[in-house]
Amino acid sequence: MTDPLELNEEERALIDANLDRYRALDEGTMKPRGKSGIQFVRVCRGKKEPVTRHEHAYLKWKRLQLLEAARRYKRNQEEDRQTIPEFEDGHPRTEFGTREEHLRDRARQRATIRSRE
Repeated sequence: MTDPLELNEEERALIDANLDRYRALDEGTMKPRGKSGIQFVRVCRGKKEPVTRHEHAYLKWKRLQLLEAARRYKRNQEEDRQTIPEFEDGHPRTEFGTREEHLRDRARQRATIRSRE
């Protein structure tokens, strides 16, 4: 049995052959010709249910693209969380540190100034 979240061979062939036209119709850069084109645009806008294999294949492809984009975003967020030093302790720190760190730094600065006098 095939995975419902994957394109089958027929859908993949339709997408490979017609993706530019599907996207142009969906984005409005190409005007639909005929009733089937108008129906396709309505399906893309969510105003009609998909009926033809072209409509089903394109909507499935769009859904897969959105899922992949969400996965990439989540993966990038996790990578950022691991590489940004502010998240070393599991949560972001403030830009200026804690109150205790501020007081300790000010005490060091004052001690340095006094030692120079």
